[in-house]
Amino acid sequence: MIPTDIRPTKKQLQGEQSRELILDATERLMATRGYAATSINDIRKACGLPPSSIYWHFGSKEGVLAAVMERGADRFFAAIPASDDFEAQLAVLSRLQSQHPDFLRLLYMLSLERNADAAVVAVVRRVRDTAIGRFRDAIAGLLPAAAPPAKADRVVDELTALAVAISDGVFFAGHLEPDTDVERMYRRLFQAVTALIPILLEEKST
Repeated sequence: MIPTDIRPTKKQLQGEQSRELILDATERLMATRGYAATSINDIRKACGLPPSSIYWHFGSKEGVLAAVMERGADRFFAAIPASDDFEAQLAVLSRLQSQHPDFLRLLYMLSLERNADAAVVAVVRRVRDTAIGRFRDAIAGLLPAAAPPAKADRVVDELTALAVAISDGVFFAGHLEPDTDVERMYRRLFQAVTALIPILLEEKST
């Protein structure tokens, strides 16, 4: 019988601690300098571990970045309620923007980098698609069950694009204008989406 309370060894714990140190240092550096301007040597200096440790855990700079984004995305999305309560989800999202600024700043910086490696683009796209999917599912839950499927899909697509664009804007406003009430902006986003649903459902197709 295999014990269910197996504890990690000291070596495993040290390895996990090293891994987290590398990820924390990389996230801070890349969120400040950008991906291209951050080297393995920079990461080494910031985390205090030898390059061999970085390569052992991640294989390359691209590997470190992928792990940073995957960890950040896992933490970010795990904190957002999985229910269909879009208003509650937005309330949590407004708090997450201040709790994980480095992850979000890095995500936007990578999104805007024109000469990014294909591996970087793929990582960013995966995170972005997950966020868009979360918005879409939540908005779809707001539509009346009687809405014609074809029209409902079109309305959800349009409102998802609008919600994502506003959410992006709220993040930048919160950094550019420190007095921005981020929580209030997300409440307005919810109100705008719910107000537009009946209007868009009544619109004739063009």
